[in-house]
Amino acid sequence: MIRTKEITEELKSHPILRHAHGLLGRWKGKEARLFNLTTSHRKIQLKISDDRYQNDLPYLLISMHEPIKMNGPFDWDNADIEIQFEGGNYKVIDTINQFTLTCNNISVVEKQDSK
Repeated sequence: MIRTKEITEELKSHPILRHAHGLLGRWKGKEARLFNLTTSHRKIQLKISDDRYQNDLPYLLISMHEPIKMNGPFDWDNADIEIQFEGGNYKVIDTINQFTLTCNNISVVEKQDSK
């Protein structure tokens, strides 16, 4: 298993999780909210920001493609997200807030002000 909370050679060789490692650390403790569930392309997104009810920049966006299973809240405070990769699937986990989502593919993007 590869985890974003452990810096290992496997993490360093996985481009998505290597990229996510630093981003997740910067957004730890912020607010999280699930949104944008689409059925045509089977995707759900998790936005982590200072205020989960505003659409203002900046925020971290985790897009989870082909979701398989989810357990937990739709929004929460004090996010502490970890991403794991094992057996060809990704797991987005926030242990403190009892959230887990398993999916086939993932992308992690930080949206910043253009100032």
